[in-house]
Parts: sequence; C-alpha cells; structure tokens
Amino acid sequence: MEFIRKTKSKITVETVSFDETGRMIRAHSQGYNLRPLVIWYDKSNVYYLNCKSGEVINENGEITKRELPENSVNLVIKVN
Repeated sequence: MEFIRKTKSKITVETVSFDETGRMIRAHSQGYNLRPLVIWYDKSNVYYLNCKSGEVINENGEITKRELPENSVNLVIKVN
C-alpha cells in the first residue's frame, strides 16, 4: 500500500488507499482518506514506516480490521 522510491539525496514516500474493488485511491474523496504514514530515521540507517490505520487489505482484497498498538511498526526498510 506504500510506494517507496530511493533517490541519491532523499527517500520519498507516497501513501495510497484502496476502495472495495481494489482500485487505488490517490487523492482524498468522500468516504476515503489516504492512510496516514509516519516515517523516521535512526542512527543505524533504518527507516521505519508506521501506518496508523487498523485496516489491513489482504492479497485477495479482503479488508480485515485489527487493533494496532501505539507506535507499531508495519514495515521496516534498511538502507545500505
């Protein structure tokens, strides 16, 4: 659900949402919000992406709701 592109000078992150048919929603529209994402950096060159939504979309497009603990890390990217 996140697209990550690393350039020489920075990392850019674009968050997207999906509707009930699995289509990407790239802009805010009524009933859908882009998933808020938090990114931060630590001294070991690890970037953490933290999706604050309790909604998970499986490979088959099925939406599952779950409780997320505060500051949970959904995706960790190590940059060498």
